[in-house]
Amino acid sequence: MPRYLHTFSYTKEAIRGLMAKPEDRLEAIRPLFEAAGGKLIDGYYAFGDIDGVIITEFPSNVDVAALAMAVGGSDAIASLNTTVLIEMGEAVAAAEKAGKLTGVYRPPGE
Repeated sequence: MPRYLHTFSYTKEAIRGLMAKPEDRLEAIRPLFEAAGGKLIDGYYAFGDIDGVIITEFPSNVDVAALAMAVGGSDAIASLNTTVLIEMGEAVAAAEKAGKLTGVYRPPGE
């Protein structure tokens, strides 16, 4: 099943909520990921430009998009980004295919 990397930042209101009622958010959100057809693999809080990172598995991009819409539509998340992760074997296969495409692409103006 494809894996995804989600990075997020909370709203100020959500951070105040976490401070008022500290909890393990991975366990709190796990049922949402399962209801959307996915599996929450792991998650971490982070310092810097984002507040956290979550790794998931989903059967399809449609399932991930539905989850992102549900979460992004809440007032708790200020930003949410999702990146499709590609396994090393797939990356090697893509590189091999790209090598066969070399010379086929014509840049604009050439």
